[in-house]
Amino acid sequence: CMDSARIDPAAFQDAWPQVVRALAAATGSIDEGEELAAEAFARAAAQAEPPASLVGWCIAVGRRAAIDAVRRRATERAHLPVLHEAMPQEGRMSAIDDRVALLVVACDELLPPVSRMVLALRLVLGVDVDAIAVHLGLERAAAAARLTRAKRLLAEQRGVLHVPTGAERERRMPVVLDCVHGLVAIGQRLVPVPGDAVGDLVGHAERIAEALVRERPRDAEARAVLAIARLALARRPGRVVD
Repeated sequence: CMDSARIDPAAFQDAWPQVVRALAAATGSIDEGEELAAEAFARAAAQAEPPASLVGWCIAVGRRAAIDAVRRRATERAHLPVLHEAMPQEGRMSAIDDRVALLVVACDELLPPVSRMVLALRLVLGVDVDAIAVHLGLERAAAAARLTRAKRLLAEQRGVLHVPTGAERERRMPVVLDCVHGLVAIGQRLVPVPGDAVGDLVGHAERIAEALVRERPRDAEARAVLAIARLALARRPGRVVD
């Protein structure tokens, strides 16, 4: 969906997690939410002019596509009311809050570490499968298969999309922080000078870590991950790409 220059990369990066979370909440599925979001952004990129409100436009397009899918399955009468009630209104969520929520979902203990990172890169940051494969040193087919299996496993074992809170969220925090740290390491190694906002993995990690520190101000590990991300960014101008 980022092949077109009509969508500014920074605008895409802010809009992606909001649209994914809204559509995943509406359908109850991270798989459907991510696929509907990708379709909506592809349609936005194909417009003659960029939508005035990228988030609102993509959510509306995704909602219509979801409703069409429900109709095709001949279950409109049973599912449409739920879909409309579950669809969050634009402006209720912030991009960074959505990013953190989706990261907590992606960092499920059911998934192996590499699959968590694959899901986080796609679901949270909107990185395409080709780039994920490069970032993680995987064949494209392997990265795509891991993404598919991860989404399927969460759907089968966890059911409807659920963002953990309380003790369940707390249990996932070490995995979440490991994932953020991993984004820093990958960004330093493979993208020392990112070409745009979407490719700036260290910048994404810093913003997510800032949000986690605001949520958990006494968490030493969260503060440490934030410090590592900021140090990496501070050193970036002096780095030389071999």
